[in-house]
Amino acid sequence: LDGRILRLAAEDVPVPYNAKLEAAMLPSVERIKKYILKLVNKR
Repeated sequence: LDGRILRLAAEDVPVPYNAKLEAAMLPSVERIKKYILKLVNKR
């Protein structure tokens, strides 16, 4: 591999039963976008 390795996963917390809290711990579109831009060095 030529580039860095980044790990994108859910937050390191127990999975909540509440749907809104569960959605908050999962990777969001904005967080995924941030990691992709970081990988291709286009901050």
